[in-house]
Amino acid sequence: TDGSQFDYGGGENAFFEALLADLGDGDSVTVFVHGLDTDWNGAAQYTALLGANLNGCSLDGGQICNPPDTTFATTYTGLVIGFSWPSTTSIFDYLTDRSNIRASADSFVAFVTALQSNLPAGTKISIVCHSEGNYMMKVGADAIQAAGLGVVFDQILLVAADLPEDCFATDGFALGIPTVGASVTTYFANDDTVLAEADVVMALLDELGETVNEDLFPDDYSNWYPTWQRLGTFGIPSITKTVSSNINEVNCTLVDIAPTGFSTHTAYFVIPQIIEDFGQTLSGVAPKHVANRVYVPGTDDREFWAWPVTSEELGIRASLERR
Repeated sequence: TDGSQFDYGGGENAFFEALLADLGDGDSVTVFVHGLDTDWNGAAQYTALLGANLNGCSLDGGQICNPPDTTFATTYTGLVIGFSWPSTTSIFDYLTDRSNIRASADSFVAFVTALQSNLPAGTKISIVCHSEGNYMMKVGADAIQAAGLGVVFDQILLVAADLPEDCFATDGFALGIPTVGASVTTYFANDDTVLAEADVVMALLDELGETVNEDLFPDDYSNWYPTWQRLGTFGIPSITKTVSSNINEVNCTLVDIAPTGFSTHTAYFVIPQIIEDFGQTLSGVAPKHVANRVYVPGTDDREFWAWPVTSEELGIRASLERR
């Protein structure tokens, strides 16, 4: 786009006519932001997959929850729409993608502003970002701050985030994010092999010279690659030391078991327990009351494990919670 418009497919009026018709009496809209190596069709498919699973519907091919699992009742009844930034289709074009994301900042603000202007008063706008889409969230949050829009999102979900693990510490990389949302929740898994592979790619790119660092980090973060750990793999080192108290995290390592056709990096969107966690979080359930989470002591009700629910595991959970 030219920075002041974004592509609605059939024009802005047509887009919002369709959106409002689908919204009906609903009061919530969630924006999905895709990651690296995803073209427009792929972004649309993941948006549809997330929306269908959250609403308990079925997609062609039986993709929902792979297969549906009635153990986890869906709770989110809002709409899911997508924001697609221009991604290349190769992880080795990482630098181009980061440049494209920075160039999309004005379009992101225009998109958010249009939602605020066209949705009924009181509609809650939330956002789910996956992988490199979290960098789009960081850049977008900075642009929203600069535009003086204040808090524009109800819930911000950062899934498998390609951000530094200390991005919310003092002088962190992404401090704009918690200022534009009422609540932020990060979801991570220690065995995310895609983020580990991306670390190797960045190590190789770093060998190419200073121009790589300058492109990636125009604001003096050039020394972070390849040494910083990913938020989407390890979570926040000490959540009680983040600069904002509205940040929570969920360790999905125990339940992030990739079904056929998915990696641990993308399986978040087809695992029933994680989908239900998303749904409850987007519906505004308090972090400590979301089902099938185990609280990590000493974290001020802000750090949790997503816990499996077999009978044996439930017994272990009960034992932990009595401690």
